[in-house]
Amino acid sequence: MENNYKKIIECFCHKCGHNTKHRILFSITKHSEDNDDFWWSTEYCIAECCGCGSITFVTLSNDESNIDYNDDGTAEFVTKYKTYPYQKLIAKEVDDIWTVPSKIWKVYRETLRALNDECASF
Repeated sequence: MENNYKKIIECFCHKCGHNTKHRILFSITKHSEDNDDFWWSTEYCIAECCGCGSITFVTLSNDESNIDYNDDGTAEFVTKYKTYPYQKLIAKEVDDIWTVPSKIWKVYRETLRALNDECASF
């Protein structure tokens, strides 16, 4: 178990509505074994927004498929951040479409919910 009281990451804050700096309050890291065919690592964190003070759960994931190459061709691992229970909204609901029939409105709301809860893949 790790305590990273001084570690700061930038991730999405649902209360602030955008990416902000978060202070890691507690974290634990799990990773693949040395003899596994596929390398991966996930850090599970409890973090506090440095702006509003709200608490969120964040995962920082790396694996051998998350590689990007910079301008000089050097490979770099790209960390994927995921916040819980809320993610950045993919689509916001339109408020003033009151003339839409109720069946279409229901399908529209269900589609937004599926997109924003990551039920759809892109």
